[in-house]
Amino acid sequence: MKGLNIHHYAPVFIDHEEIEPWIVFEQKMDKLENAATFLASNTKKISTINPEKFLDILDLFNDQASINLEKPLELTDLLNLLGIKSKGFESKAFISRDDYNDLFKNSTNVLLTEKFLSSSTVSTGSGRHALLGDLQVKGIGRNSLSNQIDYSHSWGGMLPIDCLKAIISDQIILQRCHFPPMQTIATFLYKKNPFNFKQAISFREADTFRACIFWDDVINNELRSIGTKHLESVFGNKNPNTILTEIFENYIHAFSKGVVHRTPTVDNLTVDGRWIDTESIDFKVKPEEHYKYINIFVHGKELPSVKNLRELYQLNQKIQFMGSWIHDLKIPCLISYKVFKNIYGDKLSIDFDEAFQKILHKHNLGSQDWYTLINNYNCIKQMNLSNESFDSLLEAKEIDLSHADDYLCVGNFYDHVYKGNLMLFSEKEDSSRESLSFLEKWNLVINKDELDFNKAFANAKRLEILT
Repeated sequence: MKGLNIHHYAPVFIDHEEIEPWIVFEQKMDKLENAATFLASNTKKISTINPEKFLDILDLFNDQASINLEKPLELTDLLNLLGIKSKGFESKAFISRDDYNDLFKNSTNVLLTEKFLSSSTVSTGSGRHALLGDLQVKGIGRNSLSNQIDYSHSWGGMLPIDCLKAIISDQIILQRCHFPPMQTIATFLYKKNPFNFKQAISFREADTFRACIFWDDVINNELRSIGTKHLESVFGNKNPNTILTEIFENYIHAFSKGVVHRTPTVDNLTVDGRWIDTESIDFKVKPEEHYKYINIFVHGKELPSVKNLRELYQLNQKIQFMGSWIHDLKIPCLISYKVFKNIYGDKLSIDFDEAFQKILHKHNLGSQDWYTLINNYNCIKQMNLSNESFDSLLEAKEIDLSHADDYLCVGNFYDHVYKGNLMLFSEKEDSSRESLSFLEKWNLVINKDELDFNKAFANAKRLEILT
């Protein structure tokens, strides 16, 4: 996520905070050492930078991003350097020039975070992150890109259980999928707990670019060149049609092995098909095809519980179709197709529908009913890509969902913004609980007391063999 021009980043002002190691992959320690050395070097040079010239900060970041270690760091030094937390003027409507300069001078470091310049679906950028070369650190607190859309995306922190979910999902992906994820290589716990619950700071690989960087409303020749060079570095000299087919195959093969991304958007998918934000990954404990499901929206008052889709029809409510498992498979493939079309133009000659359905057939996924559904009806996530209104959702009575009439209701959430019921129907009752139950079990098992690096290494080794 480094290597873009100045317009793609925002500054993050940093203070240090005491941390302790919780889950650390020992074989990735060299990356943590590089990050710590970058922080040490950056701190020494901050005093030479003009606070009011953001370009100077960007130059400093790029100059130091690939620093070489002269000697290994002691583990104590590593903890002292990596324990970072953001600071800012959250409570002030205006700040003076002196305020800004003091914030810069009184920070132990100034880092960068990435903006999302496209028509983002969630936020304006990485609002609780900072970049450290080829690593992204997450959960450090709110930065200038943090928004107020909802609490979960704006409070700035990260819970240990979310970090654990990402690490477990990483291991599932590494064992079952064609492409590796942007792996979380270490998670630390802050020693101070101002909210009376533990908070975590997570370090993950970030040597890729988000799909939103190459989206319709921001693409230019500079970004096309960056995208082409990056894809060559990952896939070699393969032509774009071959690369895109491999990306489709990765997403669809993953579903056949029980792995699915619940929130595929241009913000949290990558140009090369490797997953990030893997705390959003859902999975079956056994490597078998994921359960089929359908998402429904029912406008109006909060509904009583229903057993299945057939029973919902009997309530005579306005039922609107939001999406399904096959749409959630189509979305990441469609996003990748649009990104490749923006980067390669006419060099990309693949027929999307033909390629997508061919790989579905290869993995024996779906039937003619599902293919009709995917070809004729958009889902809410696809509508978001073209900024269509939520009101454009089609009524379910206009769509043949008879093949799913007996699907069980496994989720029912009342949304006060849209004033309606968001409902999930699945062919198996435990489809929304399987990975969660698995996570809860491991959350009890993984040690959180009297931590040190040896215990953190041991925690990581236990998770490496969990499946």
